[in-house]
Amino acid sequence: MRRAGHDVRNTVNAENVETAVLAGTTRGGVVGRLYRFTVEMPPAVRRAVVALVVTALLAGGAHVVPTWVLPRFAPTYKTEFLVDLSGADGASDDFAASVESPGKALGNSGDDDAIALRGFGGECGAEGNTTRLVDFGTGNRDEIAAAVRAASPVGSATLLRGVVEATADFSAPFSQDAEQVNRIIVITRNGVDACDDDRDFVEREMRDRVAAAGLEIEFRFVGYQLADDHRDNLAKLATTVDATSPLLPDSPDELRAALDWVTDVEPVLRSANQVVNVFDPAVAKLNEAVRAIADGRLDVADRTIDDIAPVTADAEFENLRSRARTPAAIDLHAETLELRDRQGQVVEEARGLLAAARSGTPFGERFEAFQRAAEDYNAQVDVINEVLAALPATSPGATR
Repeated sequence: MRRAGHDVRNTVNAENVETAVLAGTTRGGVVGRLYRFTVEMPPAVRRAVVALVVTALLAGGAHVVPTWVLPRFAPTYKTEFLVDLSGADGASDDFAASVESPGKALGNSGDDDAIALRGFGGECGAEGNTTRLVDFGTGNRDEIAAAVRAASPVGSATLLRGVVEATADFSAPFSQDAEQVNRIIVITRNGVDACDDDRDFVEREMRDRVAAAGLEIEFRFVGYQLADDHRDNLAKLATTVDATSPLLPDSPDELRAALDWVTDVEPVLRSANQVVNVFDPAVAKLNEAVRAIADGRLDVADRTIDDIAPVTADAEFENLRSRARTPAAIDLHAETLELRDRQGQVVEEARGLLAAARSGTPFGERFEAFQRAAEDYNAQVDVINEVLAALPATSPGATR
């Protein structure tokens, strides 16, 4: 039986990209043709070339691109800033502070974050009362900063339409889901939509859009210098989309701190938590193995240790490394690296204890060494947990 087939294998290193495409017909597992392409290039451009080559070669097998290629280049975070560009009830200084703040906050975003910019504000019911100003991309901080600097206040606050359309931006054709988080950060000088305050409509629209995208989107709301009634309404909107309470800064410095929080500190907290959650189950398994050694069940201990997959948490560590610019991020990155080292020591001591038990020699000293390593690991977990518990209390401008 003959069948048409496509397969792709990519090899990427510091010097080149090699893409091998298996195409044509197969009989008994034998491929009709093998196309191999090797391109020498600097790391900065090799990702784009792989995507271009594979897309061009597989015009007849387009399903391979999203299945094989796009996931290799998925961003860690995918964030769209939705900025209030309306001219309603806003002094020029307030407007300037609110639209310039995203560009200033982007310096602390992760290197692999894909970022986009959308604005809202205009004539009620008009087609262009919310517009995506910068498409998703990495390395586009300067473009976003230039776009917000060029913005000028116009029209009414079309907040709800902006939120709905921002949600739809995540489901564009060939749009990549983030490895960790998709999110929309809303920066607004209005908590009330000037055209339509139908929250039931928004909830229904957003539920449908998110379902259509097939992914989860987190929302963060930052309301700048809002009146009390606008604060209440923005809090209700946040509840509608299952978001945390809005941040409500009143000064440019508080606004910058709020955006630093959602842009940098929240992702750092998430990744540090994930590191602990990755390492803890492995250490728990090692404790089971040591109990089995103490009971003389060496085969059980051997299987338990072998069943523990190597724990690296590479994505989480890379996210922490790329955001280690603020004191909080630098501290947590260093503490999690220390945790990784201590977890590795626990693994080594467990293996040494098993080897001593198998040799028939007394293993009291090795058991004590394992206990010390486990205690050191637990102490480091406590250090990280203390930092993680303390940071949320420093969240700026939060609803009290």
